[in-house]
Amino acid sequence: MKNYIQEAFPGKMIHDQLRHAVEEARDAITKAKLKELIDRMHDRCRAVIDAEDPSIATENPVLTLLDEDPTETVTDADASPTDGDREDFTLESSFNEAGNDALNLPNGYPNVSVLLISWIKELDHLMVDDEVSKCPVWEITRENANGSQVNQLEALLRDTFGFETKRLLLHTEKDPQLQLNMDMSGFVYEHGGPGNLLIVYYGGHGSSNDNKELFLSGRTRQDNKIGNYKDHVCWNKAEASSLMECQADILAIFDCCYASDIQRAVNSCPRSYEILAASGPRKTTPKHAFTPKLIEALKEMVKQRKDGHRISFNTRQLWQTICNKRPEDEQPVLWDRLGSSRFINISPVDKLEIPKTPLPDLSDTMDLTLHFTLTSKPTEDQVKKLARRLPKPFTKAGMRVCRFRWGNLRRFNWGRSTSLSRVVSPILFASRIARKFKGIRERKSIAEI
Repeated sequence: MKNYIQEAFPGKMIHDQLRHAVEEARDAITKAKLKELIDRMHDRCRAVIDAEDPSIATENPVLTLLDEDPTETVTDADASPTDGDREDFTLESSFNEAGNDALNLPNGYPNVSVLLISWIKELDHLMVDDEVSKCPVWEITRENANGSQVNQLEALLRDTFGFETKRLLLHTEKDPQLQLNMDMSGFVYEHGGPGNLLIVYYGGHGSSNDNKELFLSGRTRQDNKIGNYKDHVCWNKAEASSLMECQADILAIFDCCYASDIQRAVNSCPRSYEILAASGPRKTTPKHAFTPKLIEALKEMVKQRKDGHRISFNTRQLWQTICNKRPEDEQPVLWDRLGSSRFINISPVDKLEIPKTPLPDLSDTMDLTLHFTLTSKPTEDQVKKLARRLPKPFTKAGMRVCRFRWGNLRRFNWGRSTSLSRVVSPILFASRIARKFKGIRERKSIAEI
């Protein structure tokens, strides 16, 4: 976690920003990574001991404890969302919907616009932009899919969710960097107002540099030009003058390598800007394609919420649904670009009611964070009642609330956690061994003198 925070958040941080950074570093630790570290712990401890003083390894019987298998406590259930997680998602959605009703705001985004970015066919080394599929999105199967992944995703977002979609095909007849800059700026200018949601998708090659900048390219090599320019653009340059300046919430989806290497911003922001990347930091995309699983997850989320229920889910629910469909070593990453600590809610726009109250301009507002300690977990009915009545005490105090959202619900276990102690105890045990051996070496040095 320390290395992750140092690489992803190199700047100075205040308390809330540091807490957000630690939470992101914690969420980035996968089950596979834990098992890898635990599997290597025995050999690493022995290597340290042998390097310092080989005689210690035979003089101390406590080392035999390291021969126990520390991985037996890690189960497959640890990597999947629990029933408690799903219940928390329900509480969050109920609270937000009731809160929006209390403030006369829409339960969702009145406008959602999608920009899908890829390269023209001649530069599309990964072939993400093949012939447009004529098949209805709900009838697309592995056998009859004759269109590209991007076109299937566009059809799903347009026809099922009612989102406005636009395609951007980068080429090299003109400068592709200027194409990306201009199209993204125009996209934000047209749709980036307060209360809206912008979704930007990219499929293709990706790379990063030491400055944590993300580069998008049609091919893996840019030695030979096709056209007048190289098929190579910098995402950060286009982002700086468009997405970073707008008032809308943003969800950026990257099906490319090294998307999680982008430099994190540490400033707290009232709007949300989340990135869903196909792979973790310093990793290439897995061998199993990410976009088909994204499409499957979206269709599954919609199917689960039909039958009279309003289709609504957040990005964390979507991320966990994708995780359940991929191997442990091929998990996608969801992280917040601006430090708002708020998951984006996704729902069809044609299900939304026109708000009676204008959507608030969040560019000049203040966020107030309060923590309440409850004696028991609230019910769905209780959180609805709380959300409906929450604006009243603020009004009586002379404060106007223009928006409030669910933050987090955690159980504080002041006793020792069995599962956590089984994972952490080998680390603490190794630390105690190191301190003990350091004392032995110091005593030997004094005796020799």
